[in-house]
Amino acid sequence: MLQVRNLESLKFQVPLTVMSKVNEIDAVCTYAVSLTESVRTYQRTSEKVMCVLSSLASHACMHARMHPPTHMHARTHARTHTASKH
Repeated sequence: MLQVRNLESLKFQVPLTVMSKVNEIDAVCTYAVSLTESVRTYQRTSEKVMCVLSSLASHACMHARMHPPTHMHARTHARTHTASKH
């Protein structure tokens, strides 16, 4: 679009077909820039979410290692105990 404006400012007469194509291209470029920005935002957000999830998973593993279960659930214990008798 800038080139067309420059030609017009130099008093060149730009054909209507060229102006029409320039407007089409300008609309596509605007969409492409917006889409590119959206993809970048998605990528940054996705990276942050993955980092947080990784940190939470790491914390959960550390917690599980530091605080192992001290007793089994009563029903599970009863089933295990009964199954071992047979």
